[in-house]
Amino acid sequence: ELHRTIPDYTSRIQQALQSEDVASLGSDAHQFKGAAANLGAKAIAHAAMQLELIGKSGSLEGAQEAFHRLEQTIESFYRHFKQIDWTAITPS
Repeated sequence: ELHRTIPDYTSRIQQALQSEDVASLGSDAHQFKGAAANLGAKAIAHAAMQLELIGKSGSLEGAQEAFHRLEQTIESFYRHFKQIDWTAITPS
C-alpha cells in the first residue's frame, strides 16, 4: 500500500516546502514516517524523519536537501519494488 500513497505524501510535503509552512512540513513528514515505518520501509522512514525534525525546528534550513534525499530514497524503493516477483509470494 505504501507505493500507492507515496505520491500523496510527497505532494503534501512539497506543498509545505513551497508555502514555507514549517508546521505542515513537520506534521506531513511525521505521518509519512509513520506509514513507511509501519510497513518496514526504514530508509524512507528515516528520510521522512529528517524532514519532520526540520519542520519541528521552526526553520526550513536544509529542507530542500532533505526533500531531495527523500526523493532519491523513494526512487530506490521503487526500483527494488519493481524487481519483486509478486507471483512467487502471492497465494494462488
